[in-house]
Amino acid sequence: MLDRAGFLDVLSAEAWWTPPEARPWPCADLVGCPSSFALLAAGGAGKTRLFRSLRRQEPGAVEVKLSILDKAGMHEELSRAIAAKVPVYLDALDEAELSEPDVFRILEHHLTVPAASGVLWRLACRPAAWSPRMAEALSESLPGFAELRLLPLTRDGAAELVAEAGAEPGEFIDALLRADLGRLAASPMRLGAAARQWVMTGELPGSQASAIRFEVGQLLGEADRGRRPSLAADRRLRLAARLGAVAVFSGVTRFTRAPGAAAGVMAACDLPSDPEPEEPGTPVTPAQYEEVLGTDVFDAAPDATVSLRHQMYADYLAAEYLIQRQVTRPQLPALLGVNADGLLPGAMAGVAAWITALQPELTDDLLAGNAAAFIQAGIELPSDQARAAVVAGILAQAATGNTDLQWGQDLSWLAYPELETHLARQMNGGLKHPQLLWWVARLAAAGRCAGLVPALVREVTATRWPDHVRRAGIASIAALAGDAEMERPLPVARRSHADAAATCSFPASRKNCSARSPTVRRPLSRAGRSRPQRASGGRDARSAPGSARRGGPSCGSGTGWPPAAWMRACGRTSTALILRSRSRTESAGGPTSRPGPARSSLRCA
Repeated sequence: MLDRAGFLDVLSAEAWWTPPEARPWPCADLVGCPSSFALLAAGGAGKTRLFRSLRRQEPGAVEVKLSILDKAGMHEELSRAIAAKVPVYLDALDEAELSEPDVFRILEHHLTVPAASGVLWRLACRPAAWSPRMAEALSESLPGFAELRLLPLTRDGAAELVAEAGAEPGEFIDALLRADLGRLAASPMRLGAAARQWVMTGELPGSQASAIRFEVGQLLGEADRGRRPSLAADRRLRLAARLGAVAVFSGVTRFTRAPGAAAGVMAACDLPSDPEPEEPGTPVTPAQYEEVLGTDVFDAAPDATVSLRHQMYADYLAAEYLIQRQVTRPQLPALLGVNADGLLPGAMAGVAAWITALQPELTDDLLAGNAAAFIQAGIELPSDQARAAVVAGILAQAATGNTDLQWGQDLSWLAYPELETHLARQMNGGLKHPQLLWWVARLAAAGRCAGLVPALVREVTATRWPDHVRRAGIASIAALAGDAEMERPLPVARRSHADAAATCSFPASRKNCSARSPTVRRPLSRAGRSRPQRASGGRDARSAPGSARRGGPSCGSGTGWPPAAWMRACGRTSTALILRSRSRTESAGGPTSRPGPARSSLRCA
């Protein structure tokens, strides 16, 4: 579904070899959605902006900010929301977990009571922090509950976003492609930051680490209330890194200048005054903290407090702080709270990924065992050794059927010179599980491993593999080979495609949906319940996603938006699309159970 540069290619998503269950749907279809859902995406993908837009268009909808509540406050607000019987938006669950580790247990307790089934719940979280256990419980208790993923931007969507940042779209995207940075389309936040850097300096960032360092530096230079910064830029960065570490590792999410702060809030006068190693003998004063808290790295929060304006900044700054403090490789697992089985807590995946981007040798021991979490974090790895470790880890997990099949996610940043050799070794050694073939095929396409085409043709024409795995192989062959090499898999792939399309049903009516918004139902999940999937604009599973709203009103919106307008109405991530997960039965060729905090319960898109 992604073109070679990393942008979403909607037309390729409609190719006959793409599984019907992997087709993307417009974000605008979520307006007035008559069932509950969880939106999962990496930091900076646009979850909060999309939720803000959806909430404005949903009458009576309320937002409960769990990240600023203690345990008692969470219980109280969730009970109140259930009693109100209005749509409830719960954003940034991964941030809430930092301050209250029991947040998912609290949510499961409230959202599975009988009265909660009459409420429309909208949840958002990073994939690595998401709770598979809670997802299973919600699938049983909330009618039609679905887990969704944001996809990268299309080229047109990227052009629209960078134009907002003041860049000339054609010139900027051409430069982006020459620098092989099209994969920034997966993160509108990072793409916009790169465009602003381009406007200011005429240069593109050399890496994600240099991009966020530049952006944070710019934000730290912007003080509020017209005050001129008194601290040197490097000291502001060191103090911001200290505050980021406090926010990530202590569970404090908000700061205030006033003394006597409430639970979960830290006053500037209560922050540590210990000197920084670079400036021994120079204690940090509350006034210096207040100056940093007054910069644009922080946003206003309730009750006269401030918080870091995005969790990505918190993760990066915490990683920067650990490196400034010269943390050692043996110390790192304890600081990140790594479990006895070697798995990272989901809330720490972003910090670990930024540490890897900044100083990769520190996380060598964590990469293979947490391969899925590093992939889901979407932060590029800076060395071939790190990429090889993640690939080896994900293939080892796939060999046991213990992975999520990440349709639509750009994996090109995992390529390294020996990738084709390593994948060929996997195929020659025997593929023991369908997931292993799926990952080999996807990585082969991402790494442009054309030498694997004959082996892939052999495997996809073998009847022992499930159809969705064979289609993944055919998609990779199509990306790597010519028409002649596609002839052999054509008959079997078209037959499996027709069988999959036959599983789709389109009921005549649905509550809050127009006749032009049918429902696509999947095969039964492990729990024996069908997972509803929405298609747009009265089309069947093989029509173009972009044509959904040309002829009539949207699901629940009644506006009849043209494509460009409904995309913008979904906020800055307007051209990002959503991909529904498959049932757990299909994702592994059979039921699986995958405990562990760093693993998501569904395929990444």
